[in-house]
Amino acid sequence: METTESLRRKTKELQFVSQADWLVDSEFATNTRGIILDMSKLAIGASSYKLFVAAHRKEETEKKLLKSLSPLARSCNSSLFFALVPHPKVWLSKGQAEPVIYRWSVESDQWLLHAGKLKEK
Repeated sequence: METTESLRRKTKELQFVSQADWLVDSEFATNTRGIILDMSKLAIGASSYKLFVAAHRKEETEKKLLKSLSPLARSCNSSLFFALVPHPKVWLSKGQAEPVIYRWSVESDQWLLHAGKLKEK
């Protein structure tokens, strides 16, 4: 936290957030455009860690999605995570896919499985 002076009373200081530990955003729409737009907010935000949450898709679509997000991930200047979770409309249903979390690896320039299990074939 940092402070700045109030315009009304110069003796009063106002606090503001200057740095965040985590930025988190989500998009549960099924189109890639919405994900790219919302994930762009994370790319320009200042934080040590960033997490984006989206709904599971077909396995092949998830692979394509991660590939399409790679250029955006390269522009993030912090630790970036991407979580795939069941869509909210099925949260109370049984037999849904387990959450999976990927971490962007700057060293290998790719998404790596961080937590969870990949779908069984």
